[in-house]
Amino acid sequence: MQLDGRLATLPRSDSRSNAAKHSTSQAVSDIWRLDTEQGPILDGKSKKRVGQTQLDSDSRSLGAGADAGVDVEMNTVLRSGTPLNEEYGRHIARKLLEDENEAKFRCDQGASVMSSPGDVDRIRFLERELGKERATVSSSQRVIGELMGKVEKQKKTIEALNGERTLILTDRRDRESVWGTEKADLERLVMKQRVRVSKLNAEMQDLKSEYKVASNRQWESERHIRSVEEGLREAREDLGRERMQLSELKRLFAETERRLETTEKLLKTRTDELTAAQAFMTTADQCSGTDVSHMVTQLNDVIYQCGALIADEVIKRDGIEEHLGEAALARLATASQELITFGWNQALVQRLRPDVLEQDTVLLEAMVQNMLTRRCYRIISSFCDESGEVDRYLAGLWRGIVKSTDTTIAKNWLAITHSQLKMQKFDTSRTMRNLMNVMFTAGWRVTTPEKERVGNRIEEKVQEIFTTALKIKEMVTQKILSAEVRVVYYRPDTQYDTVAMEDVYESGRTTEKAEPGQPILCSTGLGVQYIAAKPISSGGKRKSTILKTKVVLASAVAIEQQGDAEDERLW
Repeated sequence: MQLDGRLATLPRSDSRSNAAKHSTSQAVSDIWRLDTEQGPILDGKSKKRVGQTQLDSDSRSLGAGADAGVDVEMNTVLRSGTPLNEEYGRHIARKLLEDENEAKFRCDQGASVMSSPGDVDRIRFLERELGKERATVSSSQRVIGELMGKVEKQKKTIEALNGERTLILTDRRDRESVWGTEKADLERLVMKQRVRVSKLNAEMQDLKSEYKVASNRQWESERHIRSVEEGLREAREDLGRERMQLSELKRLFAETERRLETTEKLLKTRTDELTAAQAFMTTADQCSGTDVSHMVTQLNDVIYQCGALIADEVIKRDGIEEHLGEAALARLATASQELITFGWNQALVQRLRPDVLEQDTVLLEAMVQNMLTRRCYRIISSFCDESGEVDRYLAGLWRGIVKSTDTTIAKNWLAITHSQLKMQKFDTSRTMRNLMNVMFTAGWRVTTPEKERVGNRIEEKVQEIFTTALKIKEMVTQKILSAEVRVVYYRPDTQYDTVAMEDVYESGRTTEKAEPGQPILCSTGLGVQYIAAKPISSGGKRKSTILKTKVVLASAVAIEQQGDAEDERLW
């Protein structure tokens, strides 16, 4: 019974052996096909086929025995990750064929044993061997499947590398095409540059030739110049002699001209005097410019005395209100506003009271003297002080007469006109109000017991000043006919002129003198200018300053100068 069972299994062994044989043959054919498509894979160092190198190493390590079987090589391949090649495929195929032949042999032996009924142990042994072979075939099939997966991955890698290789080749072809184009362009450019260099070389040769010709010409020119210079030197020597003769002739001619001019001037002067004598009976002066200068000096002294008087009264111990009440503040605001309207800027007005409290009266005296000086200048230089319209009309008429008529005739007209417009009286109330505004702004007490006495003294000084101004006006307009004498007043911010102005504080200074060009604060005294009478035919007038105008520099009070806008209606 046991023997029949074992014998029944033999056909199955043959069928499994046939299946293993078929799968082994199929694996071998696939390995051969892949190896043929991919080609041999070489090792980078030994230049051997990678599979062959691995196979040799495995064979040496394992002794390449026949009993090692396919499992050793397959496991080695899986462990190392080495791709399959032709040699390795042949080795596996050879192993598989040997295993198949051995299995077939064992099957044949089993069949022969079955014919001998007593060999049961041999059959069992063969069955065990067949099971081992079947396990080996199954393991080989599994390994072959894994190897096939690796082969597929290698194929994909190769395809990707082939794609990159295609892109690289395409890019290379494009670069070669671009380089070919650029190379052609560069060659054309090189040819153009060569042509240009040839032209430049030709031009350089031409320039060398021209330079040589020019050098020859220059040499000829220098030789000619030396010849000309020699002639010029001789000509200059002749010219020097001629100039000496010409200078002598010019001297004689100038002397003759001066004599002729003197004679002509004398003739014109006599003619003009005759014409003037026909128009007026006399041209004799009743006073001189020096007399006017003395009178103006006296006027300036009285103006200075009036300023000093007011300053003394303001800075008295009981003359200043240190703490102002509401009424005093209102009066101070009104007085300050009237001073600003008069032409003083706000900074100067606000400076008055602090300076007086510190016993500094420079600004106070300058403002008082300037008010009186401006008023005197207005009295002396105006035709009609009572009417601005009449004054402007007569002033325009006078300017026209001066331009179109001889000075002697014009002065006679001026004397006659002023004699008819002589001022008999004048109003001092406006001037007194302005002076009181200065005193109020400086902090003077209105309630002082001596207010009336101080007011009377100031008014007497003002009357004296105006009377002197009228006398000066009469002198310059009616008593001097041979020349024009003017009183001079300078507006604030005028640049300091050492020829026409005098700094009133210069003599007491310890610092350096005032420099020309500095702005003045105001005029504190009148000056006198003398204009010599010349006939129209002489073509001009000669002016000279016989008395400098007294001024105070803006630096004396160290404050911003006031503007140019002064109200001329208050002059």
